[in-house]
Amino acid sequence: MKKILAYVAIFSIITLGSVYSQTQKKPKVGVEIGTAGVDLQAGQTAQSLANLLGATVTYTYDEREFAGRVFYEAPIDQFGLEIGAFRTLPFDATYTSGANRATESYTMYGLDGFASYKFSKDDTGFFIKGGVHYSRVDGVANVRLGGQTANVSAYSYGVGTAIGAGYDWNNFRVSYTFYDKIGGDKGGDMNLLSIGYKF
Repeated sequence: MKKILAYVAIFSIITLGSVYSQTQKKPKVGVEIGTAGVDLQAGQTAQSLANLLGATVTYTYDEREFAGRVFYEAPIDQFGLEIGAFRTLPFDATYTSGANRATESYTMYGLDGFASYKFSKDDTGFFIKGGVHYSRVDGVANVRLGGQTANVSAYSYGVGTAIGAGYDWNNFRVSYTFYDKIGGDKGGDMNLLSIGYKF
């Protein structure tokens, strides 16, 4: 895995260097801020706890959380290459059954790379992009059962695909990006809705 990432990084640097020498448009650095949506599958977890305890379990969870992304964009006429890094605030879920209580919290972050196509030749217009990401999910859980408490932490990581679309005008951007298999989890998809600015 580390060798693959190293090859991707080297290829990206070489490609971006050759791209910059071939295009008249200047590369830009951008910042995006928005909200990310992730399905924590809280309903399934609550049902599993209910089966274990033999009692009704109520739950609350975050459907969306704030997220941020920084990226480097190298345009090639109407095409472009983009490399970025993203991170979310923690997604929390709480499960309660009488005096029993469990909480879990997940934070997603990673690196992504896209090839993009803009439908106009200037800096204003719609664009689409597709690529890959390497991401990690850090999870922390706290469980209180029958007066006893326990803390557990774990993480997962992996590679997945990503697609997106948006609109650029001058140096501003609004976009939607879908990340498949965040943290290498087949059920862990994330979508990012953001507004950004390019320098």
